[in-house]
Amino acid sequence: MKALVVLVALCGTAAAQSSIAAERSAPAIHRFGYRIGAGMLPLEGTPTFTFSLGLGLEQRLVGRFRLLAEYEWMWTEARVPPERMAPPEYGDGHRIQLGVRHVLARTRSFPVRAWVDGELGGGAALVTDNLAGTHFVPDGFAGLRFGYDLRTRNGDSPSHAFTAEFLLRAIVIDHGAGGMFGVGMQWGD
Repeated sequence: MKALVVLVALCGTAAAQSSIAAERSAPAIHRFGYRIGAGMLPLEGTPTFTFSLGLGLEQRLVGRFRLLAEYEWMWTEARVPPERMAPPEYGDGHRIQLGVRHVLARTRSFPVRAWVDGELGGGAALVTDNLAGTHFVPDGFAGLRFGYDLRTRNGDSPSHAFTAEFLLRAIVIDHGAGGMFGVGMQWGD
C-alpha cells in the first residue's frame, strides 16, 4: 500500500514538471556572483596593496545597460619604503559599490558568447588599520570587464547563463587614484 502511495505521488510530481517550467516568471535579480580581486590604492597618501573577496548583483535597466551593486571585504597592507623605518601597516575593510554597466561589444554565438563591457560608478569603503584607525573612503570608478557567457535553452534550468569574467578598474579616491583587477563568476538569466 505504501509503495502505491509513493508511486502515485511521484507520478503527480512528474506530470506537474512541464507546467512548473511553463509558469516560470522573470527573476527579481538578473545575475548573482562573486569575485576575487587585487589592486593598489593610495590610502592616507601611502601606496596600499588591497586584496578583496566580493559579491555582486546585476539587474537589467534598459537596452544594453545593467545596474550593478557590489559588496567587498578587503584586506590592506601599506607598501612603506624601507628607509622610513616604520612598523608595517595592515588592516581590513568593507566596500560597497553601485554603478552601471554597458555592453560595448559581443558575439552572437550560442551557447558561448564573448563580450566586453564598460562600467562607471561610485561607492565608499570603511577601512581600519593597525596604525591610523578607521577611515571612511568615498570613491569613483571606471573600468572594463571582458569574458564569456555559457548559455542554455533548457527551460528546467534555474540559471540560464554561467558567466566568467575579468575586470580592470581605475578607482579615484580623495588621496589620488589606484586600480584593481579581478576574476569573477556569475549565474543568472
